[in-house]
Amino acid sequence: MMLGRRELAAIAGAMMLGGRSSWAQRSGAVRAPAVPCPSQSGDIVAVMLRGPAAGGSVAVFGQVFRRGDVPRDATLLARPAGGARALPVQLDVKTRHGDGSVRHAVVSLAAPALRAGEWTSVMLARGNAEPARPIDLAAALNGRGAMLEIAPSSGGAPWRVDLVKLAQTQAASPAAGAMWQDGALASQIRIALPVPSEAVGSAATPRLIADLAVRFDGTLWVAVWIRNDLAMQRSGGAAEYALRLTLDGREALRTEPFRQAQYQGFGRTRAVGRGGAAAPVIGVHHDVVYLADTGAVPNFDIAAGVDERLLGRMAQGMSAPAWDTPLSPRGFTQYMGTTGGRGDIGTVTLWQAAWLISADPRAAAYAMGQAEAGGGIPWHFWDPGRNGWLTLTDHPKLWADQRGNPTLTQPVPRDTGWTPELAHHPASSAVPYILTGERWLLDNLQGQAAGVILSAYPASRQDGRGLVANRGQVRAQAWTLRDIDNAAWLSPDGTPEAAYFRKIADNNWSFLASSISDWTSRQGAPHGWIPGTNRDPGLIAPWQQDYFAMTSAIAVMRGNEHAVSFLRWQSNFLIGRFVNEGNGFRPTLGVAYQLAVSDSRSQQPLQGTAFPTWAEIDRQSEERRLLPSKPWGSVGYNALALATLAGLYNSLGLQQAADLFSALSRQMLGTSLADYQRTPTFAIVPRGYSRAGHRAPTCGPGSR
Repeated sequence: MMLGRRELAAIAGAMMLGGRSSWAQRSGAVRAPAVPCPSQSGDIVAVMLRGPAAGGSVAVFGQVFRRGDVPRDATLLARPAGGARALPVQLDVKTRHGDGSVRHAVVSLAAPALRAGEWTSVMLARGNAEPARPIDLAAALNGRGAMLEIAPSSGGAPWRVDLVKLAQTQAASPAAGAMWQDGALASQIRIALPVPSEAVGSAATPRLIADLAVRFDGTLWVAVWIRNDLAMQRSGGAAEYALRLTLDGREALRTEPFRQAQYQGFGRTRAVGRGGAAAPVIGVHHDVVYLADTGAVPNFDIAAGVDERLLGRMAQGMSAPAWDTPLSPRGFTQYMGTTGGRGDIGTVTLWQAAWLISADPRAAAYAMGQAEAGGGIPWHFWDPGRNGWLTLTDHPKLWADQRGNPTLTQPVPRDTGWTPELAHHPASSAVPYILTGERWLLDNLQGQAAGVILSAYPASRQDGRGLVANRGQVRAQAWTLRDIDNAAWLSPDGTPEAAYFRKIADNNWSFLASSISDWTSRQGAPHGWIPGTNRDPGLIAPWQQDYFAMTSAIAVMRGNEHAVSFLRWQSNFLIGRFVNEGNGFRPTLGVAYQLAVSDSRSQQPLQGTAFPTWAEIDRQSEERRLLPSKPWGSVGYNALALATLAGLYNSLGLQQAADLFSALSRQMLGTSLADYQRTPTFAIVPRGYSRAGHRAPTCGPGSR
């Protein structure tokens, strides 16, 4: 359940009463509790649970597993700290590796009793336990209530939906894909139906998507989303309404009337226990090193921690009234063309990185709140004809931009405060979905990926092939391919979405791999830079190359063989910019804002003749006055270069990259421990390394 202002105040109070020592260290940095290593045969990975929780309260979270760790015929066991009797556990598998072993799943387990702020560990292990009888969803909902009301802003009777009654009816014969969880600890079903236009006071016909779940501990959970995202229809427009949700007869959610433009989604999650009691908010901290080894997230410096002041600002932001306003951006930059060091630009966002590193509930709540806000970005295009996201399969030449011909029948509105674009957009949903397994997050993730594909220029993407990694700005290529890869990797097996995104991802990576020979011959000794569009003719931006390298490194960790070949090719430039002083190239130029790489007079550097030596790039860059004003003074670019070097070591095992990371960290400005505690977005390190002055705690492959 999302943390509101009251819940955040309670957490703060618990920390002040004694829980704080388990979070904040004397340095002012908040560090996550240590995750124990596997110690017995069959052990896989541990998670940490944080109270409050009554004994038997059900914790639900997402978990990525390495190939082979949970074979197809194995079941999952959950062993609590102290060697006590195994806890009941449920595994709802969403994706599998090629060998049939589990890759991503929703895990439910009966937690031990925990005081507020108290941590305990649970080891997930392979086993062969007999499956318990699943919850009878219809029976479990007897006597419960979940009533949704939508009233038009213009006045009039509200439209009422009895979600419990609908769930009971559907549970008797669930449609394909309706059940998200189906076991002894948790049962969740999806309800989807159109919202009448009269309920929202316009010609708009939004979709109601409600995910209703009951758990063994008696809690009732409802995620309600109103998605005004129908595309390619004759009519549409904004919806204007107020929303009210009651659970077991008590008001759980109420909004004032608000306006929701076309292609925006609005949603909230609420829960209630038996007898109207509050549902426990059980914190879950994952083994981030293990997640990084799967390719789920970068390898963050978890020993470094996160500055308490950053977390305090998150709590302050969530306490503001504007936080709960429907469709609030919640810290995201709405004008996406804004440049500079923004927290929402990266492989993950600043706030997601803080969550992963610190395990602090403030960071978790902030990142989840932003994931809700991500649903309000107007790039979610739903095709009611195929009951799925709008795709290039059906619209190979469509360009979602208003300049497109053809474009969307209903143009993207310009009065939402958002200006979506591809070069600076955030990954709002992937990490939250990985960590929680909440289905509405998958919707937002897929909607964003489908939307950015359609936003790429058709001629460059080669229409239906969807080549987003072709010709455009390198940073736009990096972040758009990031979104596609996330959707391809996380969309549940056997679904049309999985097939579509995996096809588009494969088209891009096979194209990149097939370009290696041509680009190498044309670029010469400094080969390895991606020839994307650049504003100034003949130049490239090394930091944009770093952005793409981060996307490549994650793809390599996920087992993409085309990405392996391509990142090895990239590494010649990414490492070479720092080790070719003997060949006439100053290492400090490796983090320059731009480099001169060809004599091209167009924005495409390979439309001219590329400079074939490191010395020529150095000389031409000096002539064009591109030298940094201060050696290693580009603080933001320094962090990006170091993150790239860490990624090269973690994904490809290139020791030279790790050695350079260590050496340059001692020279570059803005790369101290305190710097990364304040801004952890790119606090990515080689496996086993920490800026905290000691080896990072790790249960990686070397110690398993």
